[in-house]
Amino acid sequence: MNFPTIRQWRILWQLLKRDLYIFRASYLDYMINTILWPVQAAVAFGYVFPLMGMDKNYGALIILATFVYKCLYESYFQSSNMVADINNLRSIDFIFTLPVTPWMIVLKNIVYFMIRCFALCAPILLISKAILQDRFPLDQWSPGLSLVAFFATTLFFALFTVWLAGWVKDQLAFEHVWVRFFDLLTTWGGFWFTWHTLYAFSPTLGYITLLNPFTLATEAIRASFFGLSSALAFWPCIGGLLLQAAMIGFIGYRKLKQRLDFVG
Repeated sequence: MNFPTIRQWRILWQLLKRDLYIFRASYLDYMINTILWPVQAAVAFGYVFPLMGMDKNYGALIILATFVYKCLYESYFQSSNMVADINNLRSIDFIFTLPVTPWMIVLKNIVYFMIRCFALCAPILLISKAILQDRFPLDQWSPGLSLVAFFATTLFFALFTVWLAGWVKDQLAFEHVWVRFFDLLTTWGGFWFTWHTLYAFSPTLGYITLLNPFTLATEAIRASFFGLSSALAFWPCIGGLLLQAAMIGFIGYRKLKQRLDFVG
C-alpha cells in the first residue's frame, strides 16, 4: 500500500474544511434540535419522575445516555443521506475521482462525524447541568475519562455509519432498521436503566447486552461521571467498544467498496 503524499493530505484537509463550513452555517439550527430533548428530559426525569419515587439523579443518568443516542441518531442521519445519494444523485462518485485513496475519503468522513457529534453534544452537558443543579453531581467526574469515552463512542458510530451505508439498501430499509434494530439497541442498551439494574432483573439478559455497543458506550460515559458504584468498569467497556468498532469498520469498508465499486 502506498503512503499518502502531502498533496493528498492537503486535498483531504480542504474537503474536511468544506464539510465543516457547511455544518457551521447550520450549526444553530442543529444545536436547537439537539438540546430540545435533553431540556425536556432534564425537567421530566430530574424533577417529575422523582415525585413518583425515582432517584433524584435519574435525570442525570438519562442525560448521559442521550450523548450516545445522539451519536446513534447522527449515524442514522448521515448514512441515510449517503445511501440516498448513492441511489440517486451519485455525487459521491465525484469525491472518489479526486486524487486521494478511497480510505482517506472514509477517514475524512469519520473525522467530520466525530467533530460534529462533539460540537452538538457539548451543549447538552452545560444546559442539563444548569437545569438539574445538584441533581447532576460532578464530584466524581473525571473529564479525561469522559473524553476517552466520548472519543470511543463517536469513533464506533462513525464506523457504524460506514457499515450502514454499505449494507442498507434504501430509505425504506432504513425505516425497518430503526424499528427492528435501533430501538432494540437503545431500549436494552441502558438508555432507561443501568446495566446493574438489568442484571438484577435477569443475569442472563444482562450478560447478553454486554454485546450491545450502546450498553458499553453508555456505561463508560456514566462511569466517567459517577464512578463504578453506578456503572460497569470503565476500561473493559472502552476495550469492548473499540474492538467492535474495528470489526464493523473493517466489514463496513469492504461492503462499501463493493457497493461503490471503487479500487483501493
